[in-house]
Amino acid sequence: MEKKPEIAGTSAATAARMEAAKAFLGKALRLTGWFWQLVWRSCLLASRDIVTGFAAFRRWLNSTDGQVAMCILTLALVIIGMKTIDVLRLYTPPQEALTDVSAPLVVAEAPDPVLVRVGRRELKHSDILEYAHQAGKLPEAESLSVAEVFERGLVEEATDQMLLAQAGQANVAVTSDEDVIARLTMAQNRILSAAHLRQVIEENVTEEKAVRVYQSQRENISFGDELRLRHVVVAEEALAQGLRDALLEGGDFAQIARDFSIDQASAAREGQMGYLAFGQMPAGYAERAYAMRNGDISEVFETGTGWAFFKVEGRRPVRPPSFNSVKPDIMEFLRLQAIEKELQRLRESTEVVMYRLSETNMSDSDTEDVLFRE
Repeated sequence: MEKKPEIAGTSAATAARMEAAKAFLGKALRLTGWFWQLVWRSCLLASRDIVTGFAAFRRWLNSTDGQVAMCILTLALVIIGMKTIDVLRLYTPPQEALTDVSAPLVVAEAPDPVLVRVGRRELKHSDILEYAHQAGKLPEAESLSVAEVFERGLVEEATDQMLLAQAGQANVAVTSDEDVIARLTMAQNRILSAAHLRQVIEENVTEEKAVRVYQSQRENISFGDELRLRHVVVAEEALAQGLRDALLEGGDFAQIARDFSIDQASAAREGQMGYLAFGQMPAGYAERAYAMRNGDISEVFETGTGWAFFKVEGRRPVRPPSFNSVKPDIMEFLRLQAIEKELQRLRESTEVVMYRLSETNMSDSDTEDVLFRE
């Protein structure tokens, strides 16, 4: 009963603190509300100023002064852009960068890197190789790496040629010379004709077409038979006739060839000549051999080395050549055929007038009379 006044006093103190906290929280909320109202009013004023400024800017753009200023600005930007592009295009890295460890890797990975710039003309790896081919310093089928064209001095030589060519182009006396113009025209015609023929050949000469030609010829051509022959060649007709008679009476062809034949190559093989096609046989053999049957012995006949006779010991069909063995010949045939067809097409589609001087009356006065149209 004695502690009740203390509890009441404690409750009163707590209630006072709660009231103070509520009063502070109310003030804080009012201050926060005022702050956000201030921010919102500032944003409204700023946006109103921006809108007003933008409208004024638009009115200025529509004015004469604004349009003149925008034209000047646009022109300035175009000039700056073109100058920047030109600087980037003509930019050459400093010498230190070329010796950097990472620089060669970039050049090596490029498919056709620029190796030198002569004035505003860039020469790529392919340009250096073309110069070497045209100058006869490198076979047409051979190529060189970037390092090799530098090692052989081809880059320096191509650079010197480009310097001289640029000087010649700037020289009016050179560019107006009739002989120079004629030579340039002929060189241009030669290059253009070669490039056109190269394209025609690439389009018409393919391995697929070569295979079709090979298969067509293989199916339509009979290659005939090849015969297996054994022969004896001696110096005298009488001896040859006697040896043949001995064979007909049962003599051993192999033994006779070893002992008597003067053809040492076949004598060592007991007279064997192997399988031969019609065109592979010596003169005088094919006509007789293909009229005989297996086992027949020919009559004695004269050859360029003596008197001979032979025996047909076998016959088999000629095997056609493989595609790979005749591919170069077929490709060359297709190449010549493509060139001839293209020339024929051009002749038929273009008027060609030839003028020939007559063998007589060659004077200048009657030149018109001795010219004719073909």
